[in-house]
Amino acid sequence: MLSTSSTSSSSSSSSSSSSSSSSSTSNTVKILLLLTKYQFERGSALQVYLQTKMREKYGIRTFTFTLGNLLRDLEYIIKKENLFDPLNPAIILCDSNLEVALDVKVLHVKEIKDYVLRQLIRIVPFQPSLKNPCYTIETRSERNQRYYNELENKSNQMVQQNKKSQQVFNKAKSYRLKPLLKRALKQMPSFPHHQRTFEYYDISVYLAKYIIYNKHDFIDPRNKFICMVHNDPLGKAFNVKAFHRCQLTRLLQSNIISV
Repeated sequence: MLSTSSTSSSSSSSSSSSSSSSSSTSNTVKILLLLTKYQFERGSALQVYLQTKMREKYGIRTFTFTLGNLLRDLEYIIKKENLFDPLNPAIILCDSNLEVALDVKVLHVKEIKDYVLRQLIRIVPFQPSLKNPCYTIETRSERNQRYYNELENKSNQMVQQNKKSQQVFNKAKSYRLKPLLKRALKQMPSFPHHQRTFEYYDISVYLAKYIIYNKHDFIDPRNKFICMVHNDPLGKAFNVKAFHRCQLTRLLQSNIISV
């Protein structure tokens, strides 16, 4: 028994250490990315936008900057001009100028880095010796591959989080929909209007069908992860103007009651 306990404790300690190490590595990578220097790609709409907002800083054609500083400047502009959903502050609502700059109408705060990086050229420091520093520039194909790898990793993380959340809610056998959510879903011809209780899985399916049913009004093709619902009953039910796919489970679960 002592040997088994010791082995279990050792295994748990090893797992904890591995998890901590992985988290530390991830944080280090994020910090290094924010400290990396960039230049704008030729013809960048974001550069033009920032030149109008902060000419004294971004008016220099060959200006180099860290990603962290650029993101902080954008955050300052977004807050100053109230370009976000006050009901859901994680969602950025672009005005016409910012939409042109980022080529998207609505996005989650965690996505802004990805849209910014599309218009930047990374200057990678490589120093074989302190006396002879030199630099290499990331190619377009390398940048695109890095962007899609990051996007795929984020998508996989969202799927895993949603699965865990759904497993908890599946413990209850049935749920009632809150009135505003039911009123929204009733707009679909296929929704069972007179049914009073539903399984969690069925509610998820009806909600997914509803979003698809209204996709031309809800979704900007440039960002398929965001739903714009400010003119729809679903926006009233969720009490937001827009939401990201990673927020959908939480918003749904706040609109159903276990029976």
